[in-house]
Amino acid sequence: MANVEIVKVEDASLAADLNLFFDLPVKAYASIQDGVYTSAYGLAWAEGRCWLWFKSIEPCKLPAIQVVRHAKKLLLWAKNMGEKEVFTPRDDEYSTSERLLAIVGFEYRGLEAGKEIYSWRV
Repeated sequence: MANVEIVKVEDASLAADLNLFFDLPVKAYASIQDGVYTSAYGLAWAEGRCWLWFKSIEPCKLPAIQVVRHAKKLLLWAKNMGEKEVFTPRDDEYSTSERLLAIVGFEYRGLEAGKEIYSWRV
């Protein structure tokens, strides 16, 4: 069984290792499986909105159940911080992304800058 560790991304060098460059206020985490980064995810705030984001790091991909678990934890954190709505763009690179968003509780809100935007409401 793989050893999975979740770490908070606080350090600029860790963010650089993950090829993540933040220019927004964020709360970010990374999954490490057997010593290899497999994903990064978190919340970001921009233009008066709270956004949930997720990045799968090649060549590893997280199982869908782990993506759902991470999303639900972040949504609970956002709710506890007073957020009433959290947005996310659908990743059309993955055919299952629309189904995963529905499982987590996101609903389609419309197109913005050519991306399908979904939101989750408290």
